[in-house]
Amino acid sequence: MNKLLNKITQGNLEVVAANANATLKRSNSKVFVKDMEIQASIGLLEHERDIPQTLKISVNADISVESYGHVTNVSDTVNYYNFKFMAEEVAATGHITMLEIFADKLAAKCFAEPRIEKVTITLVKPAAMQDTDSSGFACTYSRS
Repeated sequence: MNKLLNKITQGNLEVVAANANATLKRSNSKVFVKDMEIQASIGLLEHERDIPQTLKISVNADISVESYGHVTNVSDTVNYYNFKFMAEEVAATGHITMLEIFADKLAAKCFAEPRIEKVTITLVKPAAMQDTDSSGFACTYSRS
């Protein structure tokens, strides 16, 4: 009796495929965090210099990683925890007047990781404006 699904074993990974002879390929790899919260001294207004405020940050990075089956531990890819550490480092530099400046600094830190090809950073200041859920800035950066 023919089985519709066959199991393919490659390294420590087991994959179910409709065709056991098919070659699997990884494409469009992304690593992301969404709406992580940090405290930052940020803003143009005088009162924003005195008290740190919540900043919600999302980072979505297109990455190049080894082909299918070759990512077996976190050192083989981009660790999304690093985005929080990078954002905290930017915040720790002192008062930043504009979200655009914060995003540029965070992008520069992201591109220190050679596997990042493109990154979209979204910064939201939830308490910046009354009568809105939030306001902010978003930008996509890529290697030139």
